[in-house]
Amino acid sequence: MGNRRPSRTPNTQSKPPSSHKTKKPTDQTTGSHKGHQQQQQLLLPPPKLLTYTLPPLNWPSTLPYLASNHVSAQLEPEQLSLLSPAAVTASLSIPTLATYAPTRNPLVQIKQIADPAHPVYPQHGLFATRYIPAGTHIIDYTGLVHVCPQAECAMSDYDLAFLDRDAGLAIDGALMGNEGRFVNDWHGVREEGPNAVFEEYFVKAKDKGKEVWQARMGIWAKPVSSTERSVSGIAKGSEICVGYGKGWWRARRGLMELVEEKSEADLVIEDAGTSMQET
Repeated sequence: MGNRRPSRTPNTQSKPPSSHKTKKPTDQTTGSHKGHQQQQQLLLPPPKLLTYTLPPLNWPSTLPYLASNHVSAQLEPEQLSLLSPAAVTASLSIPTLATYAPTRNPLVQIKQIADPAHPVYPQHGLFATRYIPAGTHIIDYTGLVHVCPQAECAMSDYDLAFLDRDAGLAIDGALMGNEGRFVNDWHGVREEGPNAVFEEYFVKAKDKGKEVWQARMGIWAKPVSSTERSVSGIAKGSEICVGYGKGWWRARRGLMELVEEKSEADLVIEDAGTSMQET
């Protein structure tokens, strides 16, 4: 399979490799990733979060642009409570009210991949328009929040597991979303590895006139850690890349094997039919 994803139509499925990102088990009370406490402390939540509402340049005209997630009406009350908990103990949270700005996100730009050697050429990627310091919140990953069993999500290019894994929630950016759906995997793009990470966080937001906690999936510039002191942020013009995780690649490899097996079976049936006609 290499690193290339199944081909997509630039205007409707042009999310660079976005995908299902398999994540580590989450803390079911806070939604925070177990084992990620050190990383969370190194991420830098802004004192006040700006959510940009204007679609960017090169946004597919056929897809609705979402500044925040659209929640499926099929979610159960228990699942909805995860999206908007009464109280938050997670360390990665922004207690000030989120503000919506009717402008484009100034940190990122969707661009068509020009390098034929790129794994998703000639599709699209997400690029930094300026230097982004390590640990900075870049943008959210938005889409349809729905129930997606892990086995099904593993076959999706745009479903991202969200919050409590046992609840089966995912964010699907296939048919709606924002710039986050254009983030590619780092394999075949950056020898240094990913320069950004997915991480859930909580922020105060207005809902029906009330201030409530709201769970979101953020894309953050990779934080500096004790083992990776070379991380220094994302340079202007660089492609923003994350790691989809081994689960995504295993699922993708399995899907490709199924396609190959089906193709071989079809050829056998076709050959058998031809032989019968000849006799």
